[in-house]
Amino acid sequence: MTEAEVLNEIRSNLNFLKEKMIQIEITVNEIDSDVHKKINPAYLKKLDKLKRKIKEYISRILKNSISISAYE
Repeated sequence: MTEAEVLNEIRSNLNFLKEKMIQIEITVNEIDSDVHKKINPAYLKKLDKLKRKIKEYISRILKNSISISAYE
């Protein structure tokens, strides 16, 4: 490869990296803006409801496994 070809290859690679860095910067800015938004209170209520249901299911599973182990 000649020196000119190597330099063109380097230039091409740098342009590619520059484009990727711009895309990454845009993505990071989008994520940053999402992080600073307030969460919809309705979603928080749904999450709390789900958490309670999950705890209830886990409790049932544990009770069932304890009662099963008592018969073994």
